[in-house]
Amino acid sequence: MGINLLLGMNIRDTKYFQTLKAFVVGHINLLLDKPIGEPEPFGVGKNIVQRFREEAGATECRTITEKEFSDWTDFQKYISSSDKCTGLIELATIEASNAIQRLM
Repeated sequence: MGINLLLGMNIRDTKYFQTLKAFVVGHINLLLDKPIGEPEPFGVGKNIVQRFREEAGATECRTITEKEFSDWTDFQKYISSSDKCTGLIELATIEASNAIQRLM
């Protein structure tokens, strides 16, 4: 959310073709090793997701936890007591904070 607040745009105040261009550039940057243009949320976020995936082995909760949750309460109970989940949340927070600091 912080990265999007810094780099994102308010699509309510943006013209259609500007929004479309940002969407296309962002998705192209997901495919490239070196993003094109100015830093934007997709390109910056890609690095955070890659780092998360390296540490967790996946991005899907059921793959990371090797568990299927019966409902939201079951998920919340697990995530609040899991050292692994706490560590991954901390990793994502640190990576996002570092990305924001590099942009400023």
